[in-house]
Amino acid sequence: MPRWSPSALGAPSPGVIRGRAERQPRGAGEDGRRSPCSASKPAPGATPARNPPAHRHEPHCRRPRSLPPPRIAITPPRWPTSCTTLDGNPKRVAMGAGSWELPDDTLTPLASSPTLTSVQRVTSLSPQTPVVSVVIPTRGRAAKLAGALRALSETDPQAPPFEVVVALDGEDAEAEEVARRGWSFPVQCVAQRQQGAAAARNLGAGAASGSVVLFLNDDTRVHGGCLLAHADFHARQAGVGVLGRTDWDPNGEITPYMRWLAPSGHQFNFSRLTPHAPVPWDATWATNLSVPRHWLSEEPFDMGFQGAGMEDTEWGYRLHRRGFSLVYAPEALCFHDHRYDGPRDYRWRARLAGQGARRAVRKHPELAFTLAAKPCLAFVARSFTLALPRRGYRQRLWDWDFRWHYVVGLLLGR
Repeated sequence: MPRWSPSALGAPSPGVIRGRAERQPRGAGEDGRRSPCSASKPAPGATPARNPPAHRHEPHCRRPRSLPPPRIAITPPRWPTSCTTLDGNPKRVAMGAGSWELPDDTLTPLASSPTLTSVQRVTSLSPQTPVVSVVIPTRGRAAKLAGALRALSETDPQAPPFEVVVALDGEDAEAEEVARRGWSFPVQCVAQRQQGAAAARNLGAGAASGSVVLFLNDDTRVHGGCLLAHADFHARQAGVGVLGRTDWDPNGEITPYMRWLAPSGHQFNFSRLTPHAPVPWDATWATNLSVPRHWLSEEPFDMGFQGAGMEDTEWGYRLHRRGFSLVYAPEALCFHDHRYDGPRDYRWRARLAGQGARRAVRKHPELAFTLAAKPCLAFVARSFTLALPRRGYRQRLWDWDFRWHYVVGLLLGR
């Protein structure tokens, strides 16, 4: 039995279809009065008409009792998927797999989210309101996005209902085509003009319907129990965020440089975190992170961060100042599908981290020592240790290379 509870997460009970029209009494019209065609027998003593009135053939009249009420069966059963284009015009796209039968009531789409001003929201029709909304920002990596969605289709069947919101950072026809494919869950696709990962996450969170928002990257594949672990933690500890663990994808080659980068290096350092304990603000990594949705309306990502570097860390600092806490849950596991052969492949990420630190320090001067002075001192110290004749010279050189490009991005802002 699943351990999560819909009521604990503020979700409606299963089986409720959002937007379902309220049923009127049998034979009633739109104003609540009985339709003229509802009279099934003539009055006593009256002579029946030879020809039935014309309105009996009109579409609003009740069907004969001998015919059952129509039901819409989808074969093979599928989920509707929706997509929104850059100009804000909704576009119905492919149907994904699912299993349900819709009554003949009219299902009305939800209203646009108040946080979406430039993009119209189109909501997929589903038999249950999602508890978890998975937000995936992406740009120019359609193949990686397909792998992420494919992994979500293999999630634990005990996981709560969930949806996926693909946030396109700029026009991307290939990624849009991936979102149109038939998936076993509702998919929304929203787009913006290229503004960076921070703005794309805000856009996706604004289109989300679940009470919990789970941020993933387009190059991360969830483990089968990842969503269940996130939902279970939120059900047991309301009002906290959950940081899941991210390991390298075991299906690909893991180079020595990748082993140095994570999970105990400059990219991810999970070795300094204690399971099920609070997470420091500088370990806020949005690669596998879930938070209550209202956090995003109170503290959205800073859209001034144009690149993918330090925007989640600065956001984590603001959450920390407001008293919002994150907890580390290693059982919420996902796999990172990104190959790095050596320092040359990661230098641009180090530059972006330095640029992001420069903006964060300007915004929060109290972070000058943590994000600026301390890394510069560490770079100087590492420069001296390169002259020491001891083992691990290659790893020390990698560390020096990373710190050098971080400092360059910090000082030059580019």
